[in-house]
Amino acid sequence: MDKLFLGILNMSITSTYVILFIILIRFFFKKAPKIYSYSLWSVVLLRLTIPFSFESIFSLIRINTKVIPEDIIYTGLPQINSGITAIDRVVNNSLPAPVIGASVNPMQIWISIGGAIWILGLIALIIYSIVTTIKLSKKLKSAIHISDNIYENNVIKTPFVFGLINPKVYLPKALSEIEKGYIIKHEQTHIERYDHIIKFVAFIVVSIHWFNPLVWLSFFLMTEDMELSCDEKVIKELGSSIKKDYSTSLLSLSTGRRIIGGSPLAFGENNTKGRIKNILNYKKPEFWVGTLAIIVIVAVSIGLLSNPKESGANNLLEPMTVKDYAESFVKEVIEGYENIDGQGAGFKIIESKIISLERVASFDGILSTPVELWSIQYRLKPEDVNVMIAGGMEVIDGWLTENGSMGKPLLAYTYEGDITKYLGPVYTAEFNMTSLAGQETAIRIMLESKDLLPNET
Repeated sequence: MDKLFLGILNMSITSTYVILFIILIRFFFKKAPKIYSYSLWSVVLLRLTIPFSFESIFSLIRINTKVIPEDIIYTGLPQINSGITAIDRVVNNSLPAPVIGASVNPMQIWISIGGAIWILGLIALIIYSIVTTIKLSKKLKSAIHISDNIYENNVIKTPFVFGLINPKVYLPKALSEIEKGYIIKHEQTHIERYDHIIKFVAFIVVSIHWFNPLVWLSFFLMTEDMELSCDEKVIKELGSSIKKDYSTSLLSLSTGRRIIGGSPLAFGENNTKGRIKNILNYKKPEFWVGTLAIIVIVAVSIGLLSNPKESGANNLLEPMTVKDYAESFVKEVIEGYENIDGQGAGFKIIESKIISLERVASFDGILSTPVELWSIQYRLKPEDVNVMIAGGMEVIDGWLTENGSMGKPLLAYTYEGDITKYLGPVYTAEFNMTSLAGQETAIRIMLESKDLLPNET
């Protein structure tokens, strides 16, 4: 369950970026036929449903598509990796680190709680949709069959399509024949384009990602573009001469409210003012406009559906984080044990893990940029634990700890803008590290040894 929830969360985070991009493109398509902006929402739908993608150098995604790693609930140092250093630093500093000796990782508790809330929200939406669909179907039992899949009902106030496999068009009574003709044409166009199925699928996807407000916004904007593009198709097929009568029909059916609740199997008409304005302003686009719009849609779709291409060169350019430097430090420690005799015949380490990485102090007067001191606790699993014990090293349950002859390490960092810079380690046995003054002295001596400060200490 936790793995599923994290997968949904990652898709939702990536899709948030895609939604914002689509909304921006939609703004530039404001005067273009709505079929173009309507088609763009398919990219959001795919991003919200497919957990994998292809890599491309043309990708417009500028964040990591797996912001939250799947092993975050088990790792010793839980961290996100969005690719945006400033955001990662703020979030990672607030994430709960595991407590030594605790039976459960705090992150595992939080993820489990989040997963439970997500499931409860999803179940609530499904139940609500089922109940509203049942209520609506009961109201429609008294509908009178007119012809084909057309029905009339004196209870409803606005026309709509109901059903998936055999969708039916329901009309309110007291419509003139002219109004019926326009409305039936509009609803049948929805069916011909499979809009009733698309909206049902979209509602299911929204229910899965119910916790993301931008997903709800995209659903409503997609529905709006669906209606506007359907109106335009009717005008295109029947001719511009019907604009006035068609708009009058919409106005006469306007109720100012939704009557079908949350039923995913039915959708009616809304946004009357916007639809009438769009109808009156609609003009068949010139060939070059349509061609340019299609090129833009294809390019944007490829860019938003693909993940950024990873390469060794790109990875080298990505700024390292506090965790990255901590992992590099542990690797250096391992290399030191394995090459303790200088010939690669030292102690073999078969596994390692960081169980805690916590900021313990911050200093402003040492360098021109703030200096932070982080405590690190790690465990190394030797191939032969007896050799390690014979060497007088601290071992707990078969794992070598960070506590050595020089004491425990503390890692010093500074920041240049959004870039994290590792300064080096200091050790608790060398100085009185229980006070800030002792910690500052240790940092200054370490920096002097690296010629990062003049020798004054």
